[in-house]
Amino acid sequence: MGIRRWVALATLCLAAAANAAPEPVAERILPLEVTVNGAKGGTWLLLERAGVLYAPRDAFEEWR
Repeated sequence: MGIRRWVALATLCLAAAANAAPEPVAERILPLEVTVNGAKGGTWLLLERAGVLYAPRDAFEEWR
């Protein structure tokens, strides 16, 4: 899945979550090895919230 599509899906998830009734959501930070289109992107700390992964803004700059 391309970065832009992943960002769009993450944005849709955030929009849907904003319209839903607030519930406590478990969050955890995961160190994950990232691969983008077959190229190694290194190990990054990603936030996992309700089954959705979120990356820091600077990660997207490096993955471009």
